[in-house]
Amino acid sequence: DLLADNGLSMDTRNFRQKAPHSFPMGSLSKIKTEADLMRWLGAGQRPYVAMPKADGNSLRLSYRDGHLAEAATRGDGNIGNLITEKVMKTNVPKTLPRPVTLDIRVEAIIKKEHAGRFEKNLRNVAAGLLGAKDIRPDLELIDCVAFDVVTGQPMSWQEKEELLKELFPEELVIPMAHCIPGEEPGYPNCSIWGWMTLVFTTWKKRLPWALDGLVVQAFDAVDQKMPLQEDLIPKDKIAVKFGSEEAETQINNIIWTLGQH
Repeated sequence: DLLADNGLSMDTRNFRQKAPHSFPMGSLSKIKTEADLMRWLGAGQRPYVAMPKADGNSLRLSYRDGHLAEAATRGDGNIGNLITEKVMKTNVPKTLPRPVTLDIRVEAIIKKEHAGRFEKNLRNVAAGLLGAKDIRPDLELIDCVAFDVVTGQPMSWQEKEELLKELFPEELVIPMAHCIPGEEPGYPNCSIWGWMTLVFTTWKKRLPWALDGLVVQAFDAVDQKMPLQEDLIPKDKIAVKFGSEEAETQINNIIWTLGQH
């Protein structure tokens, strides 16, 4: 207003509108070895839920009376960038089957089949589209894949999974596997680490998005409600990594440019 009063104007498109999160959207501690995993699970080897860790961009979708009202990036975990208008152009339910008010956590991902269209990593492409000043046609290539729901009340993993599958199309819900140590489904006679490695490999081949590990949430055997996340690095949830894939890169040219400062 001060600039306008003095006959001046400026491009304000770089000033992104911020949006606070009702519940923190933290990052996860990472585990890369079997020894660290077993130490984290503890001597009692708590039951746990495993799900694929999609290599995307974490967003919060807030639905009010069943309608998508607000979409925001994770940001610093407490406050993100408001990107509702852009998310409306992606593959995301704008209206839910019933008039509920809740938050759904999603990964904004581009399918592997579109990799040939871009020179960049697909995760970076999606981030660029969502963070651009303008709305771009390629936003329609982004899938918003749900992995968590926040209602304000603790829920079990079964309740979360059932609710997500009720509200979102099945192809837009990250699969979950409930496990009791020693009784993991699908791959008998495996160690916990061996089972996780096989499940990760299977999901990586079957799912249409790039994965970079598993997300594992452990809980008490008696009270199987998943608590509300109240800190930026939750203690009951970790990311399990299985090593990087190696590839050769050849640098053909380097172009140097000078900045303004």
